[in-house]
Parts: sequence; C-alpha cells; structure tokens
Amino acid sequence: MRTKLVLLVLLTLFISACGSGGGTPGITGGSTNDNTGGNVTVSAGEKGSYFPLTAGSTWTYRKADQAAVTKLVTNDGRVRTNVGSEPPKYSTYTISNNSIVLTLETVSGVINANQVEFTSKYDVSSIGLLVFPSNTTVGNVETSNYTLLVGIDGGGTPVGKTTTLTVVGTETVQVAAGSFNAIKIQETNIVGSVASLPAYSWYAAGVGLVKNGDMELVSYSIK
Repeated sequence: MRTKLVLLVLLTLFISACGSGGGTPGITGGSTNDNTGGNVTVSAGEKGSYFPLTAGSTWTYRKADQAAVTKLVTNDGRVRTNVGSEPPKYSTYTISNNSIVLTLETVSGVINANQVEFTSKYDVSSIGLLVFPSNTTVGNVETSNYTLLVGIDGGGTPVGKTTTLTVVGTETVQVAAGSFNAIKIQETNIVGSVASLPAYSWYAAGVGLVKNGDMELVSYSIK
C-alpha cells in the first residue's frame, strides 16, 4: 500500500512538471507573439526568430503614398522585394555571430557586387551591413563601421559610415496584420560627420518586421 502511495505522488509531480512552463519551445517569455523578455533563443534566421529567413516565407507591407511592398524568401535563401511594377530587388543576408547582415543587393537578379543603393555603394565584401542585432536584450547597443563610396554607381571619395542599433524595449504594436508584442529597435547612422535622425523598427518573434516608420505589415506567412 505504501509503495502504491509513493508511486501515485511521483506520478502527480511528473504530470504537474509537464504542465508548467507554457509557451512555445525555444521562446523566452512566452509564445512567439507574446515575448516580454526581449530574448528569443531560436537562432537568427530560423523559424521562430525575430528575423526568419526560411524559404517560402512571405510578407506584405503598406506605406502611405506607395504601392504595396511584398517580400519572399526564395529557395536559394535570398529575399525578393517587389514594389508595385518596379523591377524586383534581391537581398542576400548572412548570419554573423547571430546578427543579420546584408551582404549583397541586386536588381532583377543581375549581380552588381556590393551595390546597395543606386547612387551609392558600400565596401561590404568582408563584413556586410548590420540590419539586426545579435542580442535582443533591452538596452543592448551594437555598432558597425563601413566605407561608403559616394556618387553614381559607387564613384567618388570613400566616406566612413557608422550604424548603431539599440534595443529600446518591448511594445504592443497594432498594424493591419494584427496586434503583436514586439521589440523596438532604434537605428542611427553617421556618414562622415553628419548624423541622421533616429529611425525605429518593430520586430515580433516568429513573424519578423511588423513596422518600420510608416510602413506596416498587412499579411504574412512563415514556412
């Protein structure tokens, strides 16, 4: 009788342990859309992270006075961006120390090494452009330095550029696609000695970018 009682107690404790600690595995602080701690343990680029890059995933955004923006992760891992009838843009992202860096952008799939903008070119052959931090703890600051070649198609004098990303905090963001608990990231840039005004983006775990300035997420599908 005593043996049965001990087994019953152990079984009760086991069931209780299995039922606690809800939320999605790999997500700190709750489910993928209920992250309050600012940290996601899923590796960058994977499904469940703040910056998923899984093939077949799609996002549609809207912005005032602009055609819809659609993004698709292609089978070769690039991100294809379409804006209205404009030629598609292909972005290649690399995961470096769990941060996301942009290493190449092309228009219509035509390779033009390291071209990131029509009127300027970065020397990003070795480091890439930092677009998402490696650590999403509130208060984390990450900085990267680049060489910006000012002028048409990259011609001109090299100018130093510094990009700084700061994890500001967590907020509930309401957009067309719904309500998301997201981390807010501030980006500042200094080109030469000229500093830009801060820009803000919101990312939700398991979704990706939900808002950037006045551009907001309308729909998405993560594969």
